[in-house]
Amino acid sequence: MLLFAACLPEEEDTDPNDPVAKYIGTWKVNETCNRMNYNVEIMQDPGNSAQVLLYNFGNPGAGSDPAVGLVVSNTIYIAAQTIDVAWNV
Repeated sequence: MLLFAACLPEEEDTDPNDPVAKYIGTWKVNETCNRMNYNVEIMQDPGNSAQVLLYNFGNPGAGSDPAVGLVVSNTIYIAAQTIDVAWNV
């Protein structure tokens, strides 16, 4: 289980009419349960305008597949999924 104590965007250039746009960019993650700090890159999913791709979510390492999240209003919902061979989100 992952717990994020704080996530702050590094950039702030968003379209106020697009609920996904405010999440696009690089976010600094401070994970308190594992005492780790790392960046997560969030990009819009080109196949679904309501979804985002979260690269390095949970810090699985460079070159890992992204986690997929669904943006609904002010929340990104990330369903249970397996990325790469054995990385469970």
